[in-house]
Amino acid sequence: MDHKDLKFEVVAKVNSLREIKDFQDLRRRVFVDEQGFDLNDEFDHYDPTAIHVGLRLDGVLIGNIRLIRLCENRFKLGRMAILKEYRGNGFGKLMLQKACEVAISEGISEIELSSQEHAAGFYEKAGFKRVGEVYLEEQQPHVLMIKKLNTALEVRSASKEKKTEESK
Repeated sequence: MDHKDLKFEVVAKVNSLREIKDFQDLRRRVFVDEQGFDLNDEFDHYDPTAIHVGLRLDGVLIGNIRLIRLCENRFKLGRMAILKEYRGNGFGKLMLQKACEVAISEGISEIELSSQEHAAGFYEKAGFKRVGEVYLEEQQPHVLMIKKLNTALEVRSASKEKKTEESK
């Protein structure tokens, strides 16, 4: 799929949940409608203060990631979702790269996430390491994963891959 028409949308802080309605609608479609998670657990008090990274194709939101600051140098990455019809086209990798760039720009040196067990390999390819044993979260097997960000290396790598994509 052609990546020229992609546009990242980074919403650093929002004043109301209405401003992130698109993000929440996408998450509802992926996590609640498709995967069967409980709607009451999907939206929480972190949404208004989190950094939201969205990916739009032709103006339509097709994916998003939420970043929550846990401490001075660590974010928790969560609620990563891509609409089913757009999976398998490299968009997840692009979104993770963008999330790392945003984290670095915020002075973050580590990102943690709670991966569904079946998706852990995807995150491992992106440099995340498993920490600890598999556990249940909302009746689904999950694993804690952490990625240490090498700020200079991450930025150069993402920039280099973006130039390679643009030249195609």
